Amino acid sequence: MLFNYMNFVFLANMLCNAAWLPVFQSNTLWGFILGWFLIVGIWVTNTYLMVIAERSEMWWFEALVVRIPFSVYSGWVTGATVLNTAYALKAMGMTDSITNPR
Repeated sequence: MLFNYMNFVFLANMLCNAAWLPVFQSNTLWGFILGWFLIVGIWVTNTYLMVIAERSEMWWFEALVVRIPFSVYSGWVTGATVLNTAYALKAMGMTDSITNPR
């Protein structure tokens, strides 16, 4: 069964996801940096889970229950990674100068 190959990786993914939200919402520079590492961990484990799902032969119902939700979740994680990176860079001081409009 497909889920036998996903057990520990899925657990790591969910633990990183549970840790990311409160760390990211701390709204501090170190929270954004640690949150970035956690979201990259989510992204890597999610990619690994999608590779496992793609290489497995499955019934249409399994594809519906596994592949489609992981695809949507992967899109959310990609967007959250970009957002987390932007917040971290802004917290480090990378902003446009207000006195120099373009």
